[in-house]
Amino acid sequence: RGALRPRLPPPTPPPLGANPPRLQCSCARPPGAADLRPRGSSRMSGPRKAGPASDLEHDAADLRALIPWLLKDLGWVLLLWPLAFAAAVFGVAVDVAVLRATWPRASAGERAHLLSEVLWLTGNTVWMASELLFEDKPPEVMTVFRPLTWYGGPLRHGVNADSYVACVAAARACMVLALAIIGVFYCGCALGAFSLRASFGEREVELPFFGRMSAELYAHAFMVPWVFKDICWTWDWGHGVAVAAVLAGLLAADSMRRFRAPLFAAELLWLAGNSMWAFVELGLQDMWLSPRLTASSLITASLALAVLEAAAALQIAGNSAERRPLIVGGMCAPPVAASCSSEMQQA
Repeated sequence: RGALRPRLPPPTPPPLGANPPRLQCSCARPPGAADLRPRGSSRMSGPRKAGPASDLEHDAADLRALIPWLLKDLGWVLLLWPLAFAAAVFGVAVDVAVLRATWPRASAGERAHLLSEVLWLTGNTVWMASELLFEDKPPEVMTVFRPLTWYGGPLRHGVNADSYVACVAAARACMVLALAIIGVFYCGCALGAFSLRASFGEREVELPFFGRMSAELYAHAFMVPWVFKDICWTWDWGHGVAVAAVLAGLLAADSMRRFRAPLFAAELLWLAGNSMWAFVELGLQDMWLSPRLTASSLITASLALAVLEAAAALQIAGNSAERRPLIVGGMCAPPVAASCSSEMQQA
């Protein structure tokens, strides 16, 4: 066989001073390819890079973006207005910045969910301000709240009740608009104007009745019943709140099962505390303090989980980056993940 095979000329050595060709790693993501992992929430912090260290950094960024909203709800449920207002202003600013940063490269579905989330959280902040500023509690409720020594009633005590009604109406309008934007997107998907499918290289999930859907969109799906829950809460409709809370919890639990992200565990605890809080206000008429304290405990547990997981993810990501070899095979290693180094050394 060797006689029939044409002889090839010997390879030409590279000229002196030329850089040798870089070794390619099969586990490195090609430029422009999308990450297979869903970001888990709409709190995105820029385009992902390849590698587990970058994944952990983005998980930590998602958890850090959740922290101000947990602090806001913790301050609200405990009627601690300095904490609630400071966390709400910071959270809205972060979400608006993320929306501006991700809008140019986001798909239609991501844009709809991002914009809806900003509107929802803005309306939620206005709703909180209306209660802490203008809502006068009945005397029997103020007696129940006596152990909360820092709360002595609304900040603008004695102001016309129309101010409270107007603020709640504005908050409700923001949340209805958020729900309408998501509804327009899904109606467009049904008519063929938009698609639920993922872009090339992105991960998808298989759902009954819906078929294949982008994992990124499914990770945001729990937000739809949660927004509806808050709208029902502003109308004091307890049955709607209960149904929407159960549906949001099921979607968040299924996302945690599918994606194994700590973000969903923190959001499940947040939803549990939020639902307990709604039960206290709508079912018990705020005549018991212990359920409200239970709700604050669940939100505190969610906050602790978010802080610990964010710190752990940053630490692991930093250690992975430090272990990346600087020299591989006598030349500088390309900026790929630490998990690729063993394969490059074998090559």
